[in-house]
Amino acid sequence: MKSLEFSLSRIKSHIPSRSRSAYLCSRLFYKSVPESLRNGIVASLGQSWPCVCPACGDRVPRFSPLPEFYVRDLELHGSDLLGTDFETLNSAAYQCPHCGATDRDRLYALYLASRLPAAASEQPNFAMLDIAPSVPLSAFIRNKFRIHYRTADRFMKNVDDRIDITSMGCYPDGSFDAFICSHVLEHIDDDRKAMSELFRVLKPGGWGIAMAPICLALDKIREDFTKTSEAERIKYFGQGDHVRVYSRNGFMQRLESVGFNVRQVRPQDLKCEHIERYGLSPKSVLYIVEKPVVAPAPARRVSQTPRYDGTKLAILGGTPRFSEKLHVGRPNLGDKARLMQRFEEILDRRWLTNDGPMVREFEKQIIGITGAKHCISMCNATVALEIAIRALELRGEVILPSYTFVATAHALQWQEITPVFADIDPNTLNIDPSCIDRLVTPRTTGIIGVHVWGRPCDTDAIEQRGRKYGLKVMFDAAHAFGCSHHGRMIGNFGQCEVFSFHATKFLNSFEGGAIVTNNDTLAEKIRWMRNFGFSDYDRVDYLGINGKMTEVCAAMGLTSLESMDDIIHLNHENYRSYRGALASIPGITPIDFNSTDKRNHHYVVVEVDDSRSTLNRDELVEVLHAENVLARKYFWPGCHRMQPYKSLFPNASLLLPNTELRAAQLMVLPTGQCVTRSDIETVCEIIKSALCHAQKVRGFLADKRTASHR
Repeated sequence: MKSLEFSLSRIKSHIPSRSRSAYLCSRLFYKSVPESLRNGIVASLGQSWPCVCPACGDRVPRFSPLPEFYVRDLELHGSDLLGTDFETLNSAAYQCPHCGATDRDRLYALYLASRLPAAASEQPNFAMLDIAPSVPLSAFIRNKFRIHYRTADRFMKNVDDRIDITSMGCYPDGSFDAFICSHVLEHIDDDRKAMSELFRVLKPGGWGIAMAPICLALDKIREDFTKTSEAERIKYFGQGDHVRVYSRNGFMQRLESVGFNVRQVRPQDLKCEHIERYGLSPKSVLYIVEKPVVAPAPARRVSQTPRYDGTKLAILGGTPRFSEKLHVGRPNLGDKARLMQRFEEILDRRWLTNDGPMVREFEKQIIGITGAKHCISMCNATVALEIAIRALELRGEVILPSYTFVATAHALQWQEITPVFADIDPNTLNIDPSCIDRLVTPRTTGIIGVHVWGRPCDTDAIEQRGRKYGLKVMFDAAHAFGCSHHGRMIGNFGQCEVFSFHATKFLNSFEGGAIVTNNDTLAEKIRWMRNFGFSDYDRVDYLGINGKMTEVCAAMGLTSLESMDDIIHLNHENYRSYRGALASIPGITPIDFNSTDKRNHHYVVVEVDDSRSTLNRDELVEVLHAENVLARKYFWPGCHRMQPYKSLFPNASLLLPNTELRAAQLMVLPTGQCVTRSDIETVCEIIKSALCHAQKVRGFLADKRTASHR
């Protein structure tokens, strides 16, 4: 009692009566007065605390309002977003004056208090992951519940794990029973990848709190990666470090697209009769995601009878499973109506080519995505390679992999430059930098790396050798648009990089390509060269050709860019479906993609190890072709075995053992918008059936070869 009396006397002597209410709801009071004395002091001073913070458990006279600078920033930057438009936000009662818990922290605390005790008692090893943890909520969880609780973030100090939410490789699949991801996704460029990782690390049947700023005035997600300044982001997204603001349906649909079931929980659902007591808004909504419990299919050995008898394989006389041919690289299409609208604009302007507004906008968006300083669009990637090679003044000999599309080599040979073929790393399938050293001669002027399948080369090692030997370095990035390497977007390596937007690429412009570079002088030179060398009206300063992209192609490119995220997501889902369906088959393995960087997943590449598989790659390709599945043997047999290189370098294969081996093992399966989940299941069934009946298949193929030689 002496302590209580002493505290009361100090407050009465130092704080005027008119200020005591404000003091009692201040953080100073909370931090300086022990919890055991607070209620007694309040009662003795005749104060009434009608509010309760669920996070710290303290009573407070009121919650602090949202700091004024949030609203002021929106007005200052001319944003059309209003504070009152945001779901769950209670501007008038934003923060607990004692522990600092925000309105959403308090909502989470109520939900966790209603769910965690039962979950923890039923599951003694219940594990929860908290991404970018709130200090008050984290303290609430640690103090109230006996669970395995881990915190993680990429930048925050004092967390258990320093991780990137888009690549949580430190956590195995199904590591956690629950997670909290609150107001993180709006900061992440690839939020779908982050959501997919959350889905992966969650156990089947697990749940999570997934929250982000949701503007009720929007009918779709607002995101624009060309908005890079703080002022632009405040105007369009509400805060300077956000890259998007979600609509309600958009947020739920995006979560559902990675496999989550999503439901909304309101305070009333938690039996909170007087939500104002906790400082919650009537608009408060909690988004709870759940990972479906999928009963695992019984393991099936390859030798078991598949869903249809192998004698019905088309190669053995059955009816092809596909009535129409299923292609690798069938074009993806964006919004047709928007494309037609762009065509109308082109025709109305009567500006069909020569650096028109569609081309300039397409180049601008490529720059926005890659972060490179310059993008020079081209009529196709082969011409882009030829112009880049000439602009870099390569001559004599240039080192490149043989395991690439033949256009890479042709772009050199066409200009009477000798392609010198290097072997590949058997794991990455990209040029092996260690092979470059023994191929450099006095005639060598450059190195061309190729990012095969969109998996980046070892750019550091290649560029280091370029510096060591005084060679120009460029990269053929035909497969790699939208991909990144060690956090940097492809388009920022070497002196320049070349993209392809051919109809078969995941993002196409009918025909098209582009050179991207951070070199101002090189960019200017390339612009002249793609337009006959013109630097101005009637002034030609360099040897050039016509390499310009047309407005129609740029219109298709722009339309494709609008669907880019959806196409990448679909490709990734197709890849996962193939990977799951083929997982149990010995010797058949889809190649891995590093999950730490962005990938476009345009190619589903399968390795056929004939030391473990009952059929080899070529035999499986014949089986699939008979079923109208046009699997491809990219990039067999390697440029060194194609003309004119086969004649020019007849012994090249002796220096390319890994190229020879891997070119004979890999096949590419159909993916993209024209391939359904059912199609993938059928393709995988065909492969399983062929392997189950390998003896019959091999016998038929042997008879076929014998007959062809008669």
